[in-house]
Formats: sequence, structure tokens, C-alpha cells
Amino acid sequence: MRIVEVIPELIQAGAERFIVDLCNQLVQTNAVYLVVLFPIDKKQTIVSEIDERIKVLSVNKKLGLDVSVIFKLNKLIKQIKPDVVHSHLYSITYLFPAFVTQRRVVFLHTVHSHAAREAESGVKKWARKYAFSHHKVWPVTISEESQQSFLEFYGLDSKLIYNGRPAMKLGEAELQAAKIEIENTRVSADSVAFINVARILGVKNQVALAEAVDSMSKTGRDVELFIVGDAHDKTMKEQILSLNNSRIHLLGLKKEPRAYMKYADAFVLSSKMEGMPITLIEAFSIGVIPVCTAVGGVKNMIQDGVNGLLINTPQKDDIVDALKRFLKLSEDEKAQMAMQAKQSYGQYDIVNSAANYESYMKELIKK
Repeated sequence: MRIVEVIPELIQAGAERFIVDLCNQLVQTNAVYLVVLFPIDKKQTIVSEIDERIKVLSVNKKLGLDVSVIFKLNKLIKQIKPDVVHSHLYSITYLFPAFVTQRRVVFLHTVHSHAAREAESGVKKWARKYAFSHHKVWPVTISEESQQSFLEFYGLDSKLIYNGRPAMKLGEAELQAAKIEIENTRVSADSVAFINVARILGVKNQVALAEAVDSMSKTGRDVELFIVGDAHDKTMKEQILSLNNSRIHLLGLKKEPRAYMKYADAFVLSSKMEGMPITLIEAFSIGVIPVCTAVGGVKNMIQDGVNGLLINTPQKDDIVDALKRFLKLSEDEKAQMAMQAKQSYGQYDIVNSAANYESYMKELIKK
């Protein structure tokens, strides 16, 4: 098959990482084009991870509504003559003329979050409703929660395909470097190390998480927090730093955060909203125990007390309660939970995810 994947930008974030992984897997047996709306920033480490067999193109979108992108995409798809065009995030809006006029091409779109939240309003909402209800674009959802939200919002069924992530492939030198950085950063050699991997952003809720760890450490708990991710929201970063707690560490963006997860006691995701977190799949892949808010697809991925712990709400007090639950686990309970987490990874392996996408694409082509 000739497949075009369309994405707004190449940044170090969950959906974007999944799309690169998907392209890298699909290109093993297909011709794959990755079309990016915004100019490509080669400084982004994710760009270097793209398989050299993938043809990466940009239509150089400007900030805000850029009508020229609609025509550029339509022309580009005509030139490539793909069997399938697979869109992500808000790129579907710019594909409107293409999926209406190019009837020999199969169009599908993955909804990476709650259907109503992704659709937003106005033209974006109208374009999606038209595309899905008239079968111009076939919808894919990423979790049972996402699928249910799609049914409630559009009144339509969708194909459920889980996100995926490759198994970690890191050399001893990279792992050792991460270990040394963690050891040199931590205050107490015996502390329980919690790690959060996400851009510092409102929806990721790291201020509440930092406040939770701050209050625990000030009441005698031997805990530390490591946040791995770029400070997208500078105000939030300053709020975290203003706690002036030496047990809260901002490590910045890392090319392979799993190297750091490996030396933590638990992976903590304090998000207010999620689709299917790639970082949670990463935690599963190396068998680190996840402690995450019960939002979005997380509720479908974590069975509380079995392969991780759920935080009832994103509020500070509930985060504290969940972290205290973790501290009360015996070593045997932790070992069992870590084993269950590692076993959970199987259904989220990118090999399985890509195979499911490939099978569905072939099915739609036959239709």
C-alpha cells in the first residue's frame, strides 16, 4: 500500500511520538509518506527517529488559519496517489476538499482524545461531523472510553485500535548515564523516587503533583519527584520552583525517558485529561508501576491494585492519597504489580497496533 500520514507538527509529544512509531512500523511493508503541516524543526529529537525510508514532506503552514494549506494538501495527495490518507489531530480540517473529491483514496482519522473535546466548535466541528456521517472519512478511536465518547457525540460507531510503542532498545551507556543523573540529583539515596514524564502543561497538572510531593516530604515522607519534559508553560515551571523543595527535580526534555523511568520506583501521571497516554505504555513496557489519574483511556488501561494504582481525581489531596497507597505496598505486592504492568504491555506493542491499522486499511480499500 501507499500510505500518507498527516500530522500538524513534529514535536516531542504523545500523539506525535505514536505517529512516528506507526510510520516506522508501517514502512517495513508499505510505501509511507509523512506529511507535516508546519515547517519541520530538525532540532526536535523526534525528527532523527524517523526511518530513512519514509518520505517526510511539509506544506509550511503559517500560524493561525492558513487557507493555502487546503490547496497544497489536495495537490500533494493528487501527486502522491496514495491508497490511504490517515490524518491526526486537527489536520483533518485541512483535508476537506481532498476527502470530498478524491474518491479513489481511503481516508481515515484517528481521534486521539475525547471526541467532543477534539472536535471543538465552529468549522472544525462541522467538518468532522460531515466527514464521519457521510463516510468520507473513517474514524478510529484509541480506547474504550474514546470509542464511547465518539458514539455519544456523533451517534456513530468507530474502529477501536489501541496506540502502541516499541519495546525499549537502549545501550548500556545510555542507561548508565540516566542512572548516574538520577543518583547525582536525588537528595536521599533511600528515598522513594516518583517520575512524571510529560511536557509541563496545564492539562498535565504537574503543579498539583509537585504540591502533593512537597506536602508529603515536609511531613517526614522520604519521597522525591523527577519531572521529565520541556517547560511548555513557563508560569507552571515557576510555580513548581517557587515551592523551593530540593526533593522536586526538573530534568528537562530527554530523548528516551524510559531510561529514567527504569530507575524510578513509580511512574506518576497526574493529568486532568488523557486519551491513551504513550508514557503509560512506556511504563508498562519496562515494568515500572504506574500511579495515574482515572481519566480518559487510563481507566481502561489500569486495573486498580493489579497493574497499577488509580488516582481518583487530579486534586492534590487525591494525588497524596494515591502516593501514600503506593508507599504502603509491601515489596512482594510491588513485585507482583510490576510484573502485571509488564504483562499489560503486550496489547500496546507498536507491532500489534500497526498490524491492526494495516489490516483495517486493507479492509477499507476492498470496500
